[in-house]
Amino acid sequence: MINLNDKKYPFGGACNKYYNLLSGAGSRTNSINYVQLRQHLVFEKYIYPANIPEETVTIGIPKSFLTNNYYPLYYNFFTQLGFKVIPGDNPLQSGQEKKQAAFCYPVELAHGFFKDLIEKKVDHIFIPHILEIKNLDSTFYERTCVFVQTENYYLRTTFKEELGETKILSPLCRRQRISKKGIY
Repeated sequence: MINLNDKKYPFGGACNKYYNLLSGAGSRTNSINYVQLRQHLVFEKYIYPANIPEETVTIGIPKSFLTNNYYPLYYNFFTQLGFKVIPGDNPLQSGQEKKQAAFCYPVELAHGFFKDLIEKKVDHIFIPHILEIKNLDSTFYERTCVFVQTENYYLRTTFKEELGETKILSPLCRRQRISKKGIY
């Protein structure tokens, strides 16, 4: 808020919510909880049930960064191959405290989700190395954040003593470029 001549002006917001509150126009939000809707779509609606035996190889998928966004793809891929998927969905404080540098909050959460999977004693943890993603508003592929790209490396290093027999599955995911010299 900016105060000028005893009058308050909202500043810096991308929406008019606070201006509407000051002017008495009310809020124009609807009753849809978009976070809850997204959670339903990603973790329920597009998850296809699989008849997986209880005693089978487990794949842990943390709810961090892009594994969270692409969860339906990864979940359905692994269950169709016969693996039992276990989500790392509880960001344990003990994992967040193990971070070895000053990171942003999403990286702290990634440490907590990873520790959750270690505690759940999964056989494998799936964290793909996603180098770039398609930008639908552009003809270019955009590079992901360096912390997204290197998630598997810093988590593997941080928790190397605790991993035990757990294997990290970290395929490199990037667009193949074709030139006259071949694929690179």
